[in-house]
Amino acid sequence: MNANTKVQVREERSPEASAEREVTRAAGLRTLAPRYEVHEDEQAYVLRVELPGVPREAVTLSAEARVLTLRGEGRPIDVPEGFRPMRAEFETGDFERSFRLPADVDSERIQAQMRFGVLTLRLPKRVPERRSIPVESD
Repeated sequence: MNANTKVQVREERSPEASAEREVTRAAGLRTLAPRYEVHEDEQAYVLRVELPGVPREAVTLSAEARVLTLRGEGRPIDVPEGFRPMRAEFETGDFERSFRLPADVDSERIQAQMRFGVLTLRLPKRVPERRSIPVESD
């Protein structure tokens, strides 16, 4: 891999997802898009998504047609009874984010792990298949 190679995992913005967000917004609801980062090494891409306070059970992942979709349900943060908020920056609620995967990702071997509020996805690269091609003569 050379220094000019661009990491190709990128956010997918399908027309269906955009329309769904508009309906959600019109209903007064919000779907959050968690922050993420992508790293790459020789064997895999690593996608890390911030999901503070979200339990593992509230996260669903799917991969279809080179699109990886992350969905989940955020839980409200417990505030002790009698407390009134003076400042609130925590965002809670449902979340969704989709990513277009590079052609060399082996989607059958994707691994996911949640630890300390960060979901880490390892997206292994396919090993190119090499074979000999016999040359025949007339």
